[in-house]
Amino acid sequence: MLGNRKSDPGQDHHHLDSNGLKRTIQGAAILPDILYGKLAPPRFDNRNGFLADPFQVLRQSALRSPVILWTAEEKATFRRMYLQKPKNFGYIAACLDGSKSVADCVAYYYASKRKEKYKEQVLANLRELSKKKKSTSTSKQRKQKRVK
Repeated sequence: MLGNRKSDPGQDHHHLDSNGLKRTIQGAAILPDILYGKLAPPRFDNRNGFLADPFQVLRQSALRSPVILWTAEEKATFRRMYLQKPKNFGYIAACLDGSKSVADCVAYYYASKRKEKYKEQVLANLRELSKKKKSTSTSKQRKQKRVK
């Protein structure tokens, strides 16, 4: 073992060169004994984000922000406004006439996004809008040709 090996300065240190011959290294480093037996190995103690009682934190957060109930009309308004301006929760909260805060809108979005599939609805809405733009632009072009 390396830890038990004693290195004395008078001992020749050898290595093999490119031709396979043993050569003596002048001024080779002397390896000290390993001190693991005398010192404890280093330990990492991470207290970042440590919660002594996580259930108490959960109870306190439930008291601070109780579940906000949404009516069917508010849900429909949220969906309609979300399709117009996705993730603009300030705008959506303003359209709900002050009944819901921005935080309520964000919480509702994340609670219902998988069920409602907002991304798919936004993409479908964009496709419909692009089709309408194409059809209106072609109808305007037809009218302009008739006028000429």
